[in-house]
Amino acid sequence: MDLSTNGRRPDGWTSADAAGLAIFPGLIRYDEAFGAAPIRHAFRVTTRATNGYVWPASHTAGSTAGAPPMARGCA
Repeated sequence: MDLSTNGRRPDGWTSADAAGLAIFPGLIRYDEAFGAAPIRHAFRVTTRATNGYVWPASHTAGSTAGAPPMARGCA
């Protein structure tokens, strides 16, 4: 994988986060969490169980009925 580009991982590849997504863009800074301004970007959440995945996530890591899929939400 060419790390000098912004390309996503191929389907089926995992990463440091189980969905195969970049971690840094989803982090919330201290000033965002405790400041008065609204957070205007997507941020990371965790869930106990998952059910499949939707693009741009790259693989499945669970099949619990009723659980959300691995995914990237929109801000």
